[in-house]
Amino acid sequence: MAALPTSLALAVAILSGCGSPATTYEGSEVEDLDKTIESLDAMWIQNRADGIKSNVDESSRCYAQVADLAMSENAICGPIHYLGDDDQVWEAMTLSFTQTGDKQTAVSLNPDENFHQEASGAGNATLYRPDGKEPPVDLVIPEPDAETAPPEQAIWADPEDYTDTTAEDGTSAVNLPNGVSLQLSNWKISERIGSSSDRLMAGDNRRFASISISGVNGDSASDGQYGMEQEDQEMVPTTLAFASGGESYSIGAAKDGTVSMSLPEDEAEVALEITTDGLTQTVSLGTGAVTSSASAYYDGLELQGSDPESGTVVGELESEEGMNASVGASQLTTTRDAYEPELGWAPEGKAWLIVNTGWKHELVWQQGIFSSLYTPKTEVTSATVESISGESFSAEAIRIDEFRESSTWNNDSAQLIFEVPAGVGDFRVSMDLRLSGDINGSSFADEHPASLETNFNVAYETVFVRDNG
Repeated sequence: MAALPTSLALAVAILSGCGSPATTYEGSEVEDLDKTIESLDAMWIQNRADGIKSNVDESSRCYAQVADLAMSENAICGPIHYLGDDDQVWEAMTLSFTQTGDKQTAVSLNPDENFHQEASGAGNATLYRPDGKEPPVDLVIPEPDAETAPPEQAIWADPEDYTDTTAEDGTSAVNLPNGVSLQLSNWKISERIGSSSDRLMAGDNRRFASISISGVNGDSASDGQYGMEQEDQEMVPTTLAFASGGESYSIGAAKDGTVSMSLPEDEAEVALEITTDGLTQTVSLGTGAVTSSASAYYDGLELQGSDPESGTVVGELESEEGMNASVGASQLTTTRDAYEPELGWAPEGKAWLIVNTGWKHELVWQQGIFSSLYTPKTEVTSATVESISGESFSAEAIRIDEFRESSTWNNDSAQLIFEVPAGVGDFRVSMDLRLSGDINGSSFADEHPASLETNFNVAYETVFVRDNG
């Protein structure tokens, strides 16, 4: 950083060699400016002695700010480099002006004022001292020495304890199973980390990689990712590492906070690796770009599909004498996911389409005025899925899991899983059902069949809308 604030990088010596010309404040000549600047020098020295560890140069001192001989009410001192700051700064002090005559004003220090860091000086001002000393140009003051961090060791801090205005702006999201979405921010490469109380240096020929992480505990994913509701599901075990130059440096289990590590200094880009059940996603510490083969988490479509209207997915068989049978969906939900606990991660460019079903059913044998009830059981024997729009696609279910529920409603349920292309947003799901049952002990059992069985085909459509976020 240059020694002078940008707006003061002008002809700083414009007033030097002029025999201490008279300066003015609101049209009145300023008295005792030389004594005030000397007092300000002493006050600034005392302020440094009582403050945070810092470095200054022998040419660091205080100056009035003057534009066409008119003084600003703020004087500035510097440059100075504090421990814990990435850049050197200037500091400002507001002066007091007292009218002593028609055309005279005395300037003095206000004991109630404190120094404050100044990003830039008065826009039209130059720096001036009555003794003619000029401000340093292009002076770089090093930060005071700090403890050297151990190499390749994860150093954690709470996100709120690590604010750095030099870090890249923006936030990146890495999506994980169970609706968890990690939010990554404050990525940066630097020579030092921490504040004045815990400052660390990376060491010779080394650099710090740093990034802030939130969402491990669910705070940033309360609404779920892409329309999915997150319901107290545990995060699938996930580990972190920094990667650079073909090497991976373990951080450990994922958690919320800001993590830094001292790495060998080279030209290779540094990335954060996030590994869950064998799949690694990366975030660049140069750009924040996410690289992932978990395609369904990044294709822009919501993970929750539309549900058919109640009572629309049914199958019925009725005869005047013989078997009366009906089956209907009491539950039918469709989701997409890049991960399924038993199948693991879907191949790159693919997604798991997961259909959860529940069935209400009835099975009766009717003969004349007599009927027998049967204990029904509904099974999904096969299922297919096909795309509705876009490129033609169809596939059979790769897994069908049946669940039998013992209840007064005799509901059965099943989960179907298909492998489908990521990025496809509408599907038609077709299921072959077998409804069967044994007679439940009717007094007419001798005349009625001991068991019944029939088959149905039901189908429905589902749409995954494009996420506008």
